[in-house]
Amino acid sequence: MGITIGHGYRSGRALLWSLAFVIIGALIFGWADASNLMAPSSPEILTDPLYRASGTIPPDYPRFQALAYSLDAFLPIVDLHQESFWLPDASKPFGALVRLYLWIHIAAGWLLSTLFVSGVTGLVRRLE
Repeated sequence: MGITIGHGYRSGRALLWSLAFVIIGALIFGWADASNLMAPSSPEILTDPLYRASGTIPPDYPRFQALAYSLDAFLPIVDLHQESFWLPDASKPFGALVRLYLWIHIAAGWLLSTLFVSGVTGLVRRLE
């Protein structure tokens, strides 16, 4: 805990770690989108003949936003309507790696959010 929140005395460290994860996640997910590794998670879209033929997403479907996706996946109680509409396509070689990173990203979000709240509220502190 010394690295993440300084034994409860430096809760801001968790924010810095979180910011780093969100920025790195936005870069990875943005690259994945540019590489056609992000796919709609809706079964209706995936089975739509137009999508299957050309990869065209209906105009009313939320567009992928890498930064919003990174925040949505990282913050446990936030719903920016990205993570529920998009997933890395694990059937593609690098898509499986992006999905693995997504799981790490989500776990880090839960851990760092919990440590930040614990540090701010005084639940975690150094014993002397």
